[in-house]
Amino acid sequence: MGVLRSEDRWIDEVCERLLEGERLIVQAPPRMGKSYLAEAVRTRLGGTAFLVQGGTFTEENQLTLRENMRDSILKAVETTGNAQLVFDDYHRALKRTQGQRLQANLVALLIDGAQARDIGAILFARCSTPIHLPGRGSPLVSRCSFLWMPRWATDDLSGTDLDPDAVDVAVGSSASLLSIAEVQGSLELGPLKQRLSIDAERVLDDLPVKAVLTLAGRGVGIELADVEQRSLDGLYRVGKGPTTLALDADLVHLAMQRNTGWPSGLNDSARHFAQLLDGRGSAIWCDRYLFKSLSELAEFVSIVRSHTPARLCLLGTERPGDTYVSPAEIRAELDLFTDVECRFMLPADRSPLHDRHLALRGELGGWVVPTADVVVGKVRGGSSIATRAPAFPVDYDKIWQRSRPI
Repeated sequence: MGVLRSEDRWIDEVCERLLEGERLIVQAPPRMGKSYLAEAVRTRLGGTAFLVQGGTFTEENQLTLRENMRDSILKAVETTGNAQLVFDDYHRALKRTQGQRLQANLVALLIDGAQARDIGAILFARCSTPIHLPGRGSPLVSRCSFLWMPRWATDDLSGTDLDPDAVDVAVGSSASLLSIAEVQGSLELGPLKQRLSIDAERVLDDLPVKAVLTLAGRGVGIELADVEQRSLDGLYRVGKGPTTLALDADLVHLAMQRNTGWPSGLNDSARHFAQLLDGRGSAIWCDRYLFKSLSELAEFVSIVRSHTPARLCLLGTERPGDTYVSPAEIRAELDLFTDVECRFMLPADRSPLHDRHLALRGELGGWVVPTADVVVGKVRGGSSIATRAPAFPVDYDKIWQRSRPI
């Protein structure tokens, strides 16, 4: 696999800026080549650069990884006079319970430290995930420069037998073309199209709401911020004909429904809820008020079960509001359904589990959903929406295991 010329220029520019001690942030949707570029930058910089992968941070090892990162960088500065931090999937490390400490450590290392001017850093993150946690002190992101992914250019095709004006490829970020391989002096575009097809849903889930509206053709008159506009890079095709969307239109409209409004009415709400579970084997629906309206909940679950075989784990409290719900009442309404289990969260978990989440089991995240009375159709949705959450700050599988069976 060759490096595109636009990428090569971008990597050189980034390396020069990091050697000057600059701090950079790159945001883009998933599968657009952030990890590829992070590795390429580290390789080109050589032994003074350190690649940190946010996806390797867990609740158990986050302190160790954080200390190793700091010690390695400071040692490199002492030995060679400079060092560079390349942090891939920064948003994933930031979502851990010690995310604020990580952020504070980076401020101390890159901003306030005695050797800060000799340390360059580039942080890669998804475009719609938090890259700053509120806290005391100077925000790290305010001391960083935002950098866009490399833009695809026609000279990327030079030296091949392909006519740039006739090539049907996604345009925008050149990193979206990373699957192009050199085959007998030509570029094979098939892998790119296949990857866009496979990863389309994950890409769409990560887009800002305004970007999804634009893709769906309902963004007329909406002004996009720079990060929203750049999040659309690589999602359009150009060729001999007019510019067209490189993603399945039905997926785009489904993403728009997920991100722009929760439907009112029991049947539409249940169908919408089932779509969030599409292709998943199990999910934990967590809401402190989940068992407040048992008859409506039972009817809702019945409709959901007709649309998806996913196992539902319902996690609520026995005192939803001013009422008390007994285990016998819950069993009377919900024991009829297969692959549906109910549990009471422990009192100590009530505060950390204040938000309403649909956690996809076997994954880090899921969905932030409206309140239970909206979901079961008892109250109109209004402006309520379901928002994709790539990761939650709590481990729902552990919480479920320690919760009280009903």
